[in-house]
Amino acid sequence: MGRRFVYRILMIVPVTLSVLFVTLFLFYKLPGTQVFDSEQIVLGSDRELEQLLRGQVNQDPFFTTPGLFYFSLKAGYIPDSMYLVPMAFHASFKSLAEDVSRPMIMNKYALWIGREIDAVKSKDSVNVTARQLLHILSASSKHELEDQIDLLEIAPDNRPPVWKEVLSSDRLRSIPPVSFQWNGFQNTFHYYIRGLITGQPTLKTISGERVEHRFHRTVRWTLAYTMPVLLVGWGVVFLFVLYFYDHSALLARLDRILVFVYSFPTFVLAMLALIFLTSHRYGAISRMFPFPVFLETGVRDLGAIYRNYSFELLLPMLLFAISPMILFYRVFYEKIEEIKMSQPSYRYLRHTGVSASDFRFKYLSKYLFVATWALLSNLFVAILGGSMIIELIFNIPGLGRFLYDSIVNYDVQSTVYLIFLFTVVQQIGHIVSDVMIEYFFASGDVKSDML
Repeated sequence: MGRRFVYRILMIVPVTLSVLFVTLFLFYKLPGTQVFDSEQIVLGSDRELEQLLRGQVNQDPFFTTPGLFYFSLKAGYIPDSMYLVPMAFHASFKSLAEDVSRPMIMNKYALWIGREIDAVKSKDSVNVTARQLLHILSASSKHELEDQIDLLEIAPDNRPPVWKEVLSSDRLRSIPPVSFQWNGFQNTFHYYIRGLITGQPTLKTISGERVEHRFHRTVRWTLAYTMPVLLVGWGVVFLFVLYFYDHSALLARLDRILVFVYSFPTFVLAMLALIFLTSHRYGAISRMFPFPVFLETGVRDLGAIYRNYSFELLLPMLLFAISPMILFYRVFYEKIEEIKMSQPSYRYLRHTGVSASDFRFKYLSKYLFVATWALLSNLFVAILGGSMIIELIFNIPGLGRFLYDSIVNYDVQSTVYLIFLFTVVQQIGHIVSDVMIEYFFASGDVKSDML
């Protein structure tokens, strides 16, 4: 046990850092696979395009901290100043750099892009408008760049000299295939480690609010409907299985029914429940539960949520309880069947005159507790994270919805904060799970006073 405990402790750091790196890597790579929708660029007004470009720069985690890790390996034709280009256009810039194959010229081109973006952000006078700049950034070859420049209808004398250098340059033949760059501590990975552990720099949402404050506001809503039903649901299933442990036919029949119920997706059940149980449109059945309306104003703790929204939370609680209760039941049922088949003491203890109550709560309960602790790490995340689907359908301002909105809106700092937190919580759950399993299983026979 001691070795496993030490191993779990030691694994927290590498596992958490690995998840952090993979998360940042995905945010770094995925936006570069495509640029903005061309229809958005054509139809949007100049003001909208300025805000669009400004928002991309503000959300770009690599704009102020070039390089993802402590070192970078990239193709030799890509200049070091590539991170001045908005991340959504990295793929186009790399393709253009490969076509040009002149790192020094592309470095000038990236510096020019950086200056133009700074001018757009500060609303200074610019050589090209935001619309023109977006068209230029979308060019992925010399031919496309030339076509885009011709469409801009800018007089040749007013064109930046770097455009001519990019279009007229010949490819170098002696470019190294791979370029190594040492980023030191000025990299995105180290930036987020400092922000997550020390709080400096402060991580903020895209709206400017501190991520920590947003987390505290949303987690209480999630705990309001997850914590009670998980505890009560576990207790109900635990006592039910202990009481009917010897009714094999009943337990087997119920197991088959629950497998059928478990096959229904949560979003289907949640939508049907919202429509037919809260809409007040289909008679008495549609008025069984109040229509869910949740407001964050005036809510500072769990008590305020229960005082103001206890009835509105009943239906989300019941829907959330379905999956974990079925999971508990199936695990407990399989454990009881395993005990009946593999433990000779099962029949022996019953024939020696041990009371049914003692047999249930001093013998069988030990194995069900072990099964419970085996699920503990996932329960930690379930209590904290809740159900994204339920929160979206019932419009609950909880943590699952916060995570969904962060990913969809490309809120990198919020997403990284939440994933980092969930990873640490799950690792702690593994440690607690191992400790409790060892306690209940290794010493359970002695504590039961039966064997």
